[in-house]
Amino acid sequence: MPAHNKKENNKSFTKFYYALATLIGAAITLLILTYSFGLNGYIQPILNTFSPKPETSNTQSNNEEDFSNNLIEESESEILIGPVGPIGPKGEKGDKGDPGATGKTGKTGPVGPSGPTGATGSSGATGPTGASGATGPAGATGAKGETGAQGPVGPIGPSGPPGPTGDKGEKGDPGTTTFGYRGSFIDTTTQTQTSINTPKAMELNTTNALETSGVSITNNSGARPTRITVANSGTYNLQFSAQLARSEGHKGTVNAEIWIRVNESNISFTNTKVTLTGDEDTAKTVASWNFLIKLDAGQYVELMWSVDDLRLVMPTITTGLIGPSIPSLIVTMTQVG
Repeated sequence: MPAHNKKENNKSFTKFYYALATLIGAAITLLILTYSFGLNGYIQPILNTFSPKPETSNTQSNNEEDFSNNLIEESESEILIGPVGPIGPKGEKGDKGDPGATGKTGKTGPVGPSGPTGATGSSGATGPTGASGATGPAGATGAKGETGAQGPVGPIGPSGPPGPTGDKGEKGDPGTTTFGYRGSFIDTTTQTQTSINTPKAMELNTTNALETSGVSITNNSGARPTRITVANSGTYNLQFSAQLARSEGHKGTVNAEIWIRVNESNISFTNTKVTLTGDEDTAKTVASWNFLIKLDAGQYVELMWSVDDLRLVMPTITTGLIGPSIPSLIVTMTQVG
């Protein structure tokens, strides 16, 4: 029990005992005055008002009356009582009595629940950063040590197993040889036209095998040997000479045109016109020039010609003046790049 509660209880008990003692004292005083001064006649009616009278027998009532009369008679024979004076003034308050003994300490009550924790106070401001200390002097660099002796070379480790073979790379462009790919061809027949102003490919029926590599003659769709075919990509120099003449017994002017075609396509600005005039012996000429052509592997070239008169031919002459025979067509194809 808290100390202040104990003190309050002690004060309450003290007041209670003090009031009780005062009350008892007043009651005793009243009784004495009642019987001493004959006030019973005044007080008793008042008391009888607050407490009911018990039912008594006539005998008991008579006895009490006789006792009272006797008491009064005895009192009158001894003391003369005058009229009751007025009630005196209230006396002064008596001194405070001594405090009563302290009661036993009560049992300690249960501890109350803890109060909620107070909020955390805000953090104080960060103090200023102290000044940086002065940098000490740099120490002296030590002397460089001597280089140690080189250790012996270790033995060569064993070779690892060979790795898997990589995929085969794409075929590279063929390199250029010293002389390049080449072909040498002639035709030993007299070539004629069957229609005027109609393109026709010149034929080459003979290959010089000793001077031919990477270039060949293949047949066209009509089974005639007209296609000069290359096996390798590159730039080629095509040279030719064609013997032109008029047939026997004819006089007058005839014309022929000659150009080149690659894979069935005419090549622009490769055409040349040739004119023959006079009789059979004077109307002879040779068409001869060359072209530089860039070809891919497998492509072919053809020499094309047409006439405006079917008596213009490409003859093979077997009897020369003193030289060998004259073929109707000579062609060489040489790789130059």
